[in-house]
Amino acid sequence: MIANSLTAILRTRGYKAQAVYSAAGAMTAAKDLIPDTVISDIMMPEMNGIELAAYFAVHHPACRVMLMSGDTAAPDLLRAALRHAQSHSTYHKTVGPIEILQTLAAFAPSA
Repeated sequence: MIANSLTAILRTRGYKAQAVYSAAGAMTAAKDLIPDTVISDIMMPEMNGIELAAYFAVHHPACRVMLMSGDTAAPDLLRAALRHAQSHSTYHKTVGPIEILQTLAAFAPSA
């Protein structure tokens, strides 16, 4: 539900956005779409958002990753990622679309 809502908001602001519902889906979609930015939950089955961000760092190094989570274990995963020199934009799931849009605007190359 969050993915669909966020996708709709991004599209109304002119972004080419596609919702996918798993890390595997994101990796498959990225082969064709070559995204500038991926917004992912940290806590997912099979592969967490930190692992997905590491995949994108290797296979799509120009892609930025924004991670979101409402899970209490997420800070522990983020600390572990930082120990391995991975850095990502992170947000609590209560973040509003305005903050996400501001971050995306900051990612945009300056003219």
